[in-house]
Amino acid sequence: MLTLQPDPENVQICILKDGKRRTPIYWHPKIKSDLRSTVENLQSFNTPAFRDRFELSRDQSNRIFDSLRDEVVCKQHQSKYFKCKEWIQASLLSEMNIEDQSGEFVIPFPPGTDFCGHELVVGSTNAGKTFLVVQKILANLKGPKADRRKFVYFSAEWNRDKTLEPLRNKKFSEYVDGVDCSEDGFRNSQYSTPEEFFLNEIKIRCAQRNCVLIWDDSQDMCCPDLIRPLINSMMRVARHQNISLIVLLHSIRSAAWSSQSHQSCKYITLFPRSQKGKIRDYVNQDLGLTLPESRDLVKDFAQLGRVMTISLHCPQVCIGPKLIRLI
Repeated sequence: MLTLQPDPENVQICILKDGKRRTPIYWHPKIKSDLRSTVENLQSFNTPAFRDRFELSRDQSNRIFDSLRDEVVCKQHQSKYFKCKEWIQASLLSEMNIEDQSGEFVIPFPPGTDFCGHELVVGSTNAGKTFLVVQKILANLKGPKADRRKFVYFSAEWNRDKTLEPLRNKKFSEYVDGVDCSEDGFRNSQYSTPEEFFLNEIKIRCAQRNCVLIWDDSQDMCCPDLIRPLINSMMRVARHQNISLIVLLHSIRSAAWSSQSHQSCKYITLFPRSQKGKIRDYVNQDLGLTLPESRDLVKDFAQLGRVMTISLHCPQVCIGPKLIRLI
């Protein structure tokens, strides 16, 4: 269940950020009434979508919600009353929706510099993959000094991409190491072969400990055939060196480029306002939701934000800027 109340068995899944205020959001493995979330007004559930779900007229719905408020059974629509009550109670346990509030749910890097899990970020061109990762890095670098991490950013567009410009700022040079892995970067280097460039500019940087490696569209780099086995290997063993990976790709199913990521990543971040069919099929086939549930999940998150992050490790939960839902 989802809860805001602290408990020794809780697992923090994200935070609710509202200005300078930070509120932890927890998952609890058991259903406990004292940890249950509450709402001030049940009428917030009385929406056209809710009425369509249970095939209710506005008058019927109002009668049911009046009965729920007064904690009495609605005798006129008793069967649908209990179905609505069960659905609302389940929603309070497995979902948080803050579309009517100013804050948003975010998944920051955890405090300290310990291993934080790998992440796969997938979206079409111009979906906002790089921008999303850059903002997450900047949030860490602008936070408490003790929690700042070391980042190595591999990109074929490191010197040209305007989205990466904030990371190229000299004030972050102590924490950010950008590597131009383009064909031009190779040709302008001192190395005569892609293999030499790979060994001396890329692989050597992956030997350091306690850092986050970002691989931005590795398929477009100067030595992709050497980089892919390295990423797949590090997905399996890099945690022992306290190295976390963030891999950016264009397609959820990128064959050998993504197969290991689906097994090793803690998070997969998707953009539900594009590639809806692919995301629906992934949720249906890989996460086990029914096809109608998958459609509803993608539709709901697309309406409330451009990003949805799925936690693949226990608990399995989908997190967007305004919505959290256990899956």
